[in-house]
Amino acid sequence: MYEIMAVYTLSWMYYITLILLTSFVLVNMLAGIIFDEFIGSSEDKLSNRLDKIEDMIKYIKNQVSKDQ
Repeated sequence: MYEIMAVYTLSWMYYITLILLTSFVLVNMLAGIIFDEFIGSSEDKLSNRLDKIEDMIKYIKNQVSKDQ
């Protein structure tokens, strides 16, 4: 890098841009993975709760039909 700097004085702009762009991409990928896992686990929890509520409704309907 230093040899290039001696010949092309503005070559530091390329390296800084490359470092910033790469950092931006990697941080966004990491954030995407974390948010995807968070949303996925939330959906699973909601699905399990919905299944439990549906089971409770079926149980209550069965109890009501037995009482009549």
